[in-house]
Amino acid sequence: MSYSQLTTGDRCTIAALLKQRLSQAEITKQLNRSPSTISRKSKINRQETDAYIAEKAVSRRSRIRRECVIRTHRFNIIAS
Repeated sequence: MSYSQLTTGDRCTIAALLKQRLSQAEITKQLNRSPSTISRKSKINRQETDAYIAEKAVSRRSRIRRECVIRTHRFNIIAS
């Protein structure tokens, strides 16, 4: 499997399948993703209620991307 980021649809699918109490192995097969990806994302994006929240995952991804763009821009200014 080659690397590609989870889409918003993937994240919503993970949330729905976890809510249906499917195992991570079953989710892995349905999404054609590595088991470590599903495990990591389901742990990172859980709330206090222990439920995976797709909206939280998408929001977190957007924030990280923005911070990365800002850091890259600052580095380019310093380097030039």
